[in-house]
Amino acid sequence: MITSHNSKPVPTIVQFTTVLDYGDAVSDEVIAIDDALRRKGYSTAIYCQHFAFRMRSRAMVYHDFRAPSGRWLALYHHSIASDVCSFVTGLKCPKVMIYHNITPPEYFYGTNDVIAELMRKGRAELAALAPHYDLALGDSDFNRRELEAAGFKPTGVLPLIMDFDKYRTPPNPTVRQRLGDGRTNLLYVGRIAPNKRQEDVIKVFCFYKQLDPAARLVLVGSDANTDPYRRWLDDLVTQLDLSDVVFTGHVELRDLLAYYQTAAIFISMSEHEGFGVPLVESMVFNVPIVALATSAVPETLHGSGILVRHKHYAAIAALLHQVTQDNHLRQRLIARGRQRLTDFEPARLIDRLEIYLKEHMA
Repeated sequence: MITSHNSKPVPTIVQFTTVLDYGDAVSDEVIAIDDALRRKGYSTAIYCQHFAFRMRSRAMVYHDFRAPSGRWLALYHHSIASDVCSFVTGLKCPKVMIYHNITPPEYFYGTNDVIAELMRKGRAELAALAPHYDLALGDSDFNRRELEAAGFKPTGVLPLIMDFDKYRTPPNPTVRQRLGDGRTNLLYVGRIAPNKRQEDVIKVFCFYKQLDPAARLVLVGSDANTDPYRRWLDDLVTQLDLSDVVFTGHVELRDLLAYYQTAAIFISMSEHEGFGVPLVESMVFNVPIVALATSAVPETLHGSGILVRHKHYAAIAALLHQVTQDNHLRQRLIARGRQRLTDFEPARLIDRLEIYLKEHMA
């Protein structure tokens, strides 16, 4: 549906995405952009191929799209191959792409070949899309460089726009009480997927337990569509005789906030990130970060966390223990995170997006 708070004719921004779901980083940005642009007086709409039931008031199926009258622009979020992609390509209007990166399909073959094929097609079609877009924006310069290599011109960087207000929601008191028992909680947030390398986090935790036997590892994230990988992780936990690894599955917002609030440190061994929303969320909750220096991770952290460049599990465990025990180091990392957060202020990023859109509005 196209909405506006202004009775006068105003420009319309129509966002297109493959899926609009709850708790998904791309979906959250679509909603954040829609809300912010409406507050600025634009007419807005969201169209997608699939949407969750709870999102039914925010989106329409792309088959029902009808071009609005007056000045308008299509803002397409590219993250996987879909019918929406070809549909937007055929529209006769100014088009801007926001590229959220696509995980290399090699990670998913053998775990979910259907998703792997969608990833392969999504990456393969990127170059073919370049002539059809007036502007392509990457969530990070890592993403922007992929766009440039695919032939997009011009390109730019727009960090993922996040709704910081939602983090003020009261956390789930039950989860907070259960995990706030004085034990050290190591946290990773991200879907259970081969590129996230939860097995490496588990291996690091195995060594960490030798330094802090009462420690707990909390792995937050959905395991939908990755059953073989999840079963393999369960087997690994059993083989390493670890009794304090918690798989939460997909969680509601209030649960997620409780996990962040009770975390002593955030540990990421992910090998492929186009941006890294949980890194920013850790900054919001003053959780120090130790992460593998791959893909867009160094760029997102920009000095606010500790980067590791080799998978030396024992050494990483010792580093994590140092951060949890050295309050001066911990506070220094937290302060860097708070400073880095200012670069991701939603209002600042929306203003940047508006400038981009005005330059290409018909």
